[in-house]
Amino acid sequence: MAHEPGGLFARIPVPAPERVSLRSIGQKLKISTSTVSRALRNQPGVSAEVREKVLRTAEKLGYRPDPALGALSALRWSPGAKNPLPFAVACIHVVGKPADEDQRPSRSKRGASRTDSLRRRCEDFGMVYDEFWLENYENSQALGRILLERGFHGLVFSIEGPTERWGFPFEKFSCVGIGYETPEHSLHRVCGDYAAAIHMAVKEAAARGYRRIGFLQFLHSNPEADIKIGAAIELCRSRWQREVGPQPEVFVYPTDGNYTKLFLRYRSSFHRWREREKPDVLIDANTLGLWWLDTAGYSLPEHYGYISILETGPNPLEQQVCRVDPRYDLQGLWAADLLVSHIQMGLRGLTKDSVRIVVPCAWHEATSLRPRMRAVEVVS
Repeated sequence: MAHEPGGLFARIPVPAPERVSLRSIGQKLKISTSTVSRALRNQPGVSAEVREKVLRTAEKLGYRPDPALGALSALRWSPGAKNPLPFAVACIHVVGKPADEDQRPSRSKRGASRTDSLRRRCEDFGMVYDEFWLENYENSQALGRILLERGFHGLVFSIEGPTERWGFPFEKFSCVGIGYETPEHSLHRVCGDYAAAIHMAVKEAAARGYRRIGFLQFLHSNPEADIKIGAAIELCRSRWQREVGPQPEVFVYPTDGNYTKLFLRYRSSFHRWREREKPDVLIDANTLGLWWLDTAGYSLPEHYGYISILETGPNPLEQQVCRVDPRYDLQGLWAADLLVSHIQMGLRGLTKDSVRIVVPCAWHEATSLRPRMRAVEVVS
């Protein structure tokens, strides 16, 4: 019986011949895969007799090296490896204005934790690490040319400033983001879970008997962060309002200056808000509220409870603060791991469907709140 081309038998898939691997050669000769690999690459540690058998068997079985696997294995390394590849990676800060020493994001509590852990992790992998500020260059294309000329392979973008689209040559680099994304630049990224952080802070305040929760929210240069944080605050406020009654309005202030200027500029409006809204506990996305209370003569927790959603500094006053830790250190570490995977897989440029890795937050107990009145389950 004749069969027309394209008939039933033409549609039956024919299994492809199995690729001859190092393992199959080793099984044939009853030696290890590593010995086969060393023999084929003419490396020391293999006798002439064994090398000859390996080469003869490989030829007989039709062994051909897999170029994809070879490229991948060439990109593998581990901490402490003798010959780590000298990949160069950089963190690119976008803050919206020229970055002097005092205003650089890496000098802030958040920036220092992120970039320090990012740098340490990259150095663990044997990679060269550096930082650049977009605002210190004529434009993004100029920065891109410099990075290419200096041989950088991977970039971590920390976007805290304006979100207009740039002409940066993303396609030339393996790229990931850290912090909340901007809609104009679709990158795989690592960020904190601010919704969970606010929920954790409210649960802790409720467990200690506080009834009027006052939120202090500062506005970021990147509005994407404010949208997400503001939505989480309003969700918690409305739920708490249904349970215990009317709640204070949110005190919102912009971050349009350095810390000292912000402290002086909004101190009076904060105290007017405090007297009008009468909170008994503050949940602050910064630590300005702590200093506003302290300079006015109020103590914690005698006059007010206080929770910060930020890493606090070494100052004794900040050390007494109960806080939700956004784990900026883990954000930097995971961003490095994500970037390494992109380099290994040869992924470059922006992506159509970005993936967000959300880092869990943790509770840090101190003395700025009353003792718990009831048990509270907090995931750390």
